[in-house]
Amino acid sequence: MTVRQRITKNFEIECLSPVHVGSGDKLTAAEYIFDEKARQVYFVDQARWIQFLYRKKLTDEFSRYIEQTAGLLGRKGPFRGQLLWEWLTQKGIRPDEIRNLAGTIGHVHTNNPLIDRRSVNDIARNVTDAFGSVYVPGSSIKGAFRTGILSDIVFKHKGTYSDQWRCVERIIFNARTRKDTDQLGPIRDKLEKMVFHRLDLRDEHGKSCQGAVNDVLRGLIVSDATCVEPVRNTVIVQKLDGSLAKSESMNPCRLPLFRECIPAGTRLRFSVTADLSMLKEIGIESIDEVFSATRKYIERNLKFQELAFTRVFGKQFFAVQSFNEAKYADLFLGGGTRLPI
Repeated sequence: MTVRQRITKNFEIECLSPVHVGSGDKLTAAEYIFDEKARQVYFVDQARWIQFLYRKKLTDEFSRYIEQTAGLLGRKGPFRGQLLWEWLTQKGIRPDEIRNLAGTIGHVHTNNPLIDRRSVNDIARNVTDAFGSVYVPGSSIKGAFRTGILSDIVFKHKGTYSDQWRCVERIIFNARTRKDTDQLGPIRDKLEKMVFHRLDLRDEHGKSCQGAVNDVLRGLIVSDATCVEPVRNTVIVQKLDGSLAKSESMNPCRLPLFRECIPAGTRLRFSVTADLSMLKEIGIESIDEVFSATRKYIERNLKFQELAFTRVFGKQFFAVQSFNEAKYADLFLGGGTRLPI
């Protein structure tokens, strides 16, 4: 490998819709403050919160509140206990004092009439950097590239991968439960090995290496995407589940889970480095071709998604404008965007 075979390009992208990249943290109704009137969620600064409780002599009372609330959160149905905003107000804390406890603020999506004081339950947090600003990890972007490239190669060579593709179609259009869709994982893994494991590397004894060491996408390195301007305030949207199964209801299932998202319109910057000596093994000779493959994947799956959403929400689908905007997208990023192929 020579230096000339590695190229790097810088990119700036704009979020066309809210983007959720989960941090793994999920907060219950007792771990954030929901301001119903302002339609805002305040994620408390932990150091400020502890100092506040100590200064107001509320530490013991808050411990009792947590114990009581934990029991109520374990029950089925909407949360029936006292929200943290109510508890603080009852203790004589002024609204401006409560708002000052926020480290970051999430604006609850107001277009959903079903969001009320009892329906904002668990909130899945977005990843943030050391300064509290949201970002998109490079691994998420590379995952989007990986899916786009895989899809492009499979569609270009349908005959080679016809058996796997028929299995994918059968599962997608007949799946009724999460267990059914879990069957896609092994099929995708097999496809990825067939498509990407082509380097045929050998160890010091001349024996063929096995596994990911032979993956040609080792030659694609993507940096984290950081905001052009730091973004600490986010949006909170509800997770919906729909189905393509013919026996399913047209109504989507509104889950008691909300996601913290990077707001639409946010601009982020990242870089892509490509080792073309590796990528040429799958016919890619430039970074532009990586984006081209991903765009083709987006075009195919937008048609699929529009069909699915129209079936779930009816012919007067409320997000037609959003789909028109999405046609200009370069990447699908974040939770809930990845399709099997």
